[in-house]
Amino acid sequence: MQNEKCKGKAPVITRIGERGVLFTFHDLEGLETTVYAIDGPKHVFIVDTFLGPQSMAVVKQRMAPALRRKPVVVVNTHFHWDHVWGNCSFPNSVIVAHALCREKIARCGGKELNAYGALRQGAVELVLPDCTFTDRLAFEDDGVEMFHSPGHSPDSISVYDRRDKVLLAGDNVEEPLPYLYSTDLAAYEATLGSYLSPGARRIVAGHCARVTRGIIRSNLAYVRAFRNGRTGAYGKGRCRQTHQQNLKVMELLKHEGNK
Repeated sequence: MQNEKCKGKAPVITRIGERGVLFTFHDLEGLETTVYAIDGPKHVFIVDTFLGPQSMAVVKQRMAPALRRKPVVVVNTHFHWDHVWGNCSFPNSVIVAHALCREKIARCGGKELNAYGALRQGAVELVLPDCTFTDRLAFEDDGVEMFHSPGHSPDSISVYDRRDKVLLAGDNVEEPLPYLYSTDLAAYEATLGSYLSPGARRIVAGHCARVTRGIIRSNLAYVRAFRNGRTGAYGKGRCRQTHQQNLKVMELLKHEGNK
C-alpha cells in the first residue's frame, strides 16, 4: 500500500494491491466514507459515488489514464444517498446494483435529496442503476464479482476483487455498531458470518477503510443480540447513539412491514 498526499479537503488516496485505489473522504462530520476503484483489464470499476460530481472529480482525476482507455462500471452497494449521488458524474457508463437498489432509489431518492441536499457536492441528478441482478454478477475477464449480501439494508451487495483478494462490504460493517435498515436479521447474521471465511486479504467498508475480523465479530454479536432481544449492554457508552437509532428505525420498519 502507498498513501498519496492530497491538498485541502481532498480524500486520502491509498493504493491497494496491484490495481485497487481507495479514496477515503472525511466530508461528513465524524464519519469517514470510502470510494473504491479497481483498474481491471477490460473495465474501470468505481464502487459507490459519495456526495456528487465534486466528490467524484478527484476520483476521475486520479483514474484518468485508465478512464481514457477503458469504459467505467459504477457499482452502488446500496441505495442510501451518500453512496449514489455521484452516479451522474459518469454519463454513458453502466451502473450495477441489486434490483431492489434501483427500486429504492426510484422510490426514496427524491426524499433523501430533499432531506440531505445541503450536503451534496455539485449539481446532483439522481441516476438509477441500469444493470441489476438478484443473486450474483461476475465480470469474468476482470476478475470482479458482486453478490447479494443483505444486512444493513435489504438491497446491500458486496464486491470482491479476485486478483487482489479485496472484499468491499458496503455499509454492512461499521464501528462501533452497524446501522440497521432491515428487519431480516437472520440474513444479516449470515452475511457477516460469510465475511469471516478465509480468503480476503483486505476488507473495506463504506465507512471503515480497514475492517478487521474483530470488528466483524463485534457487529455479528450485536446483530445476534438485537435479534434475540438482549441488547441491554449496548444502551450506554459509545454504542448508545447508534443503538437508540436502530431501535427507532426497526420499530418503523416493522410498522411498515418493510424488510
